[in-house]
Amino acid sequence: INAEYGVPSTASVKPKLPVCELVGYKWIVQNQIGDGSKTLSIEVNMSQTVYLFNCKDITVTIKGKANNIILDSSVRTAIVFDSLVGAFEVVNCSSVELQSLGKI
Repeated sequence: INAEYGVPSTASVKPKLPVCELVGYKWIVQNQIGDGSKTLSIEVNMSQTVYLFNCKDITVTIKGKANNIILDSSVRTAIVFDSLVGAFEVVNCSSVELQSLGKI
């Protein structure tokens, strides 16, 4: 902590750990950082939602039919999904690619 201003110094800020877990009916995918060739695969069913947050330089493949997909605060991220019941939301992102292999 910077004693003069009472704020954390940038040297003490640690990168957040990557998360990919199913919590109830929601897949939480956070802080996934890749080198452009990293691929993450998730298997879903119709009652599950996928929430992707703070991903960078990664390709996420969603297999099965998802209820809803939300992509938030991500950069250079590609999402490939089989099918979708509801909506695909993109919020606060740049340079993203979306590909549907089935029906929306």
